[in-house]
Amino acid sequence: MSRELAFDSSLRAGKRRLSISTRFEPESRKAVTSVQDGEELVDHRENLIDESVAPEQLEAEVRQLHDLTVSDLDLLFCVNDKVLAGENAGSLTKLGTLFLEKGFYDEAIDTFSTVLQRDENFENIHYSLGRAWYRKGDLDQALENLRRAAEKRPGYPDVHYLLAEVLRKGGDHRAAAESCQKALSLNADYVSAHLLLGLIWAESTLLQPTHPEMAPPIERMKESKQHLLYAMDLVSPEQRAHLEKGLECLEIRERLEEGLAEIEKAIEPSVQSHRSVIADSEFYLKFMFADLERDNRTLDSYIKTLEKALGQHPEYADLHQSLGTACLLRGWHSFTRAVEAYREAVRINPGYEKAQKNLKLLENDGRGFLILLRAILK
Repeated sequence: MSRELAFDSSLRAGKRRLSISTRFEPESRKAVTSVQDGEELVDHRENLIDESVAPEQLEAEVRQLHDLTVSDLDLLFCVNDKVLAGENAGSLTKLGTLFLEKGFYDEAIDTFSTVLQRDENFENIHYSLGRAWYRKGDLDQALENLRRAAEKRPGYPDVHYLLAEVLRKGGDHRAAAESCQKALSLNADYVSAHLLLGLIWAESTLLQPTHPEMAPPIERMKESKQHLLYAMDLVSPEQRAHLEKGLECLEIRERLEEGLAEIEKAIEPSVQSHRSVIADSEFYLKFMFADLERDNRTLDSYIKTLEKALGQHPEYADLHQSLGTACLLRGWHSFTRAVEAYREAVRINPGYEKAQKNLKLLENDGRGFLILLRAILK
């Protein structure tokens, strides 16, 4: 392709003026999209373009991915006003999670704070706020909320895991290790916690070689390696490569910092929220508060993405769950279109008995389908 394949758009989203840019990279066959608010990079997305896409179809494929990003963001902020006007804390929490995962940290904090004001005992709200403040970079606010979350939900491993990460970032490796051990006491197979604890112990030998409440560096390094080796067989090939290099570097004191950087890279992919979970929240909000029919390409694209993911990971139960939800939504759209078609047939020909009969059947069954779908999406 002789010319650069690129698309640019701007969007007013709440108080923000977003710039959305999509570029096609021929070498990697990736459509790379960035969402910026001024100089701030809000979100970064990469989509692999299948080799089966013909050269003459490439521009349309990249354009569609770009347009989907723009329409997703437009619809998200449209839904925001409707959700805030309601009283449903669950919907607000889903909205806050979407803002968080899309890089809108201020909006996520505002949304979670609204939930907290309405119901301070709402499930996991302090954990959600802690995550948002941590992603924004405010360790003090993150620590305050995560400690409250740990008090309210002491049996929730993810709270102790994230608390350990915040404490580590703040330089308190002893407390970080204690919190991470708490997460592992609740879930012994928590792979991310094994990785993090291995990192904490190894890093502490560099930053705090002598500490009155921690074992000597040689003992900490020994425990670090035990946790990292335990996780070795449970991580993805990409994570494993970083772990292997990290462990190799830990054997040489002069390469300790390099080893720590490799271990941190191994942790990053394992702690990100699963995209299918985020998509479930997104489709719930769109279904409940917006007109998803106006943007069916989003749903079709989502189904296609899930099917490709299942081809690589057929054992992932949550991907099957998400595909089922998406297919139900697609079925609902087809159902509503069928009702509209029968209504139009009856309008054109009021004596059309077969159309009248079919319309009545669908209207009666539709209420049950709608109740079922709402129950599944909640």
